Amino acid sequence: MLANPAIRIFVAEEADEIVGFSSLKRVDSSTVELSGIVVLQNLVGRGLGTKLFETARTFAAMEGYVKMVVKTEVINDRAIAFYKKLDFFETARVTEDVEGTEVRLLVLERGLP
Repeated sequence: MLANPAIRIFVAEEADEIVGFSSLKRVDSSTVELSGIVVLQNLVGRGLGTKLFETARTFAAMEGYVKMVVKTEVINDRAIAFYKKLDFFETARVTEDVEGTEVRLLVLERGLP
């Protein structure tokens, strides 16, 4: 995955340990997907997720993307609130197959920068 030129990963470190990451995946020439933000559970709420988002957003804008999308499960209220706080808005609800299991997702997007 790390060798894929369509994917970029950004990490957060504390005391020389990785404590979180965000990742971007190219959708097309104008759109990038925020394919994940993960922070160690005991560090949630300290602003690391927001910093990881800002790093990914800045990179995407510098690369010339004009739109960022993100998908999260429709039942993930914490993630939905987090993304809405970052100016994402709901654009669709979809069902995707994830390793043989149908998962209901909320698609959100925002403009860049």
